[in-house]
Amino acid sequence: MIFLLGVWALFAGIVALFGYSFSFPFEFNQSIEEIPFHRWQIVRVSVFLTFGYLAIRHFLFGKEKMFPIQFLDIYLKSSIEDRKPCMFVLDSLGMLSTEKEIRDALDDKQVRDMTKSQLVKGAFRMLTLKLGQANIPLIVTNHTYDVIGSYVPTKEMGGGSGLKYAASTIIYLSKKKEKDKTEVVGNLIKAKTAKSRLSKENKQVEIRLFFDHRGLDRYYGLLELGEIGGLWKNVAGRYEIGGKKLYAKQILSEPETYFTNEVMQALDEIAKSEFSYGT
Repeated sequence: MIFLLGVWALFAGIVALFGYSFSFPFEFNQSIEEIPFHRWQIVRVSVFLTFGYLAIRHFLFGKEKMFPIQFLDIYLKSSIEDRKPCMFVLDSLGMLSTEKEIRDALDDKQVRDMTKSQLVKGAFRMLTLKLGQANIPLIVTNHTYDVIGSYVPTKEMGGGSGLKYAASTIIYLSKKKEKDKTEVVGNLIKAKTAKSRLSKENKQVEIRLFFDHRGLDRYYGLLELGEIGGLWKNVAGRYEIGGKKLYAKQILSEPETYFTNEVMQALDEIAKSEFSYGT
């Protein structure tokens, strides 16, 4: 009702700019002075109620936040047919700040916030169940740091242990530059599974990413995988493929010639036996 009165007041103000008056029920007058007094009173009341409603809504609900747990509750209450595919991405966990940390920084307190890891653990404890029920994946990026003092150099994630327990898959990524002579043309990305329900843990692969139109190199690492599975042999730096002895650079320059559909299917089976659980 308030919304309709507001629309009426807005329309009456617009037509008044052109020398007309608007009154209910849908009568136009040539002169504004001809508008009855009670009509103006209705317009004033409607404008007052409209702006009063908007002001109250702003002060009461303008700062209202929708947390992920609230979104998931609304998502789960909707019918399965109405649910749109979605995914949560948190980039990054290490750069999150708590309200206590912000207040301490404003007050120039040089203290460390010890509640952050507890808040992170509690958040993941609540979100894990809801995300599983809604079938929504959550991807979290985080930074790592070197553990000092251990016999074997290891890397550890920041943000406490909450993410370790809640995550179903943890992959450590590192990179190094890929050069063509002196020019940097891409990156070699090393991916190592620290925790996974889909593949064996502590397995490592390398992915080549070019900066130009080639993007991800889908054939990088397949020569080594085929050698592990016995598809071909590496003799003195050359691979025996189809009765020929070729260098890796020659094969990768024409990958479609050597990586046929039959070879790709065989490599897929080797990858499953090498990285997946069971058979």
